Amino acid sequence: MSRSDKVAVALRTAFISSINPEKKTARVKLPDLGEDVVSHELQILRRRSRGDCEYWMYDEGEEVWCLFCGHGLEDGIILGATYSEKDPLPVTDPDKHHVAYKDKTWFEYDRAAHKLSIHIEGEVDAYVKGLIHLVCDGDVMAKIAGRVQAEVEGDIAVESKKNISLKAGGDIDINASGNIGLTAGGGIKGKASGIDWN
Repeated sequence: MSRSDKVAVALRTAFISSINPEKKTARVKLPDLGEDVVSHELQILRRRSRGDCEYWMYDEGEEVWCLFCGHGLEDGIILGATYSEKDPLPVTDPDKHHVAYKDKTWFEYDRAAHKLSIHIEGEVDAYVKGLIHLVCDGDVMAKIAGRVQAEVEGDIAVESKKNISLKAGGDIDINASGNIGLTAGGGIKGKASGIDWN
């Protein structure tokens, strides 16, 4: 390659000036070149883009690293974001994988503690086309402030090798369009202030 064929390459820090979500590009400010210096639209480096893909745009003002080719700001690519005093690290534990969003939703896996933690500020929608298979070697605990409602098109089967306890602060209603069968290997005990059969 001759001297005239060489292309100048510059690695610079910059700040997101504007984003183009449809084109998946962004413009950046380069304060070290001047207060009002803004680049052309730059492509953003992604981990995958075909088959398996992702979409995650930067916020305006976010500090990024850019690679420019040539002597201008027309050809370049945004390589990634960097942390700073203004935007510090969310965690500093090397055993944790942590993803946080600005609405205070986050998820984290701690490989040292073998613990996955998820905090969702809003709703959760999930669609599973196949089987959901859950195996838990310990206890399953749930605390729900609202209602629990389930609509099942098939049968519901619950089996316990030990006791089953059901306690309600109010009424318990059972409505069956068919028969109700009850089989006990031992006795049946009941305690009530009254029984109404309609």
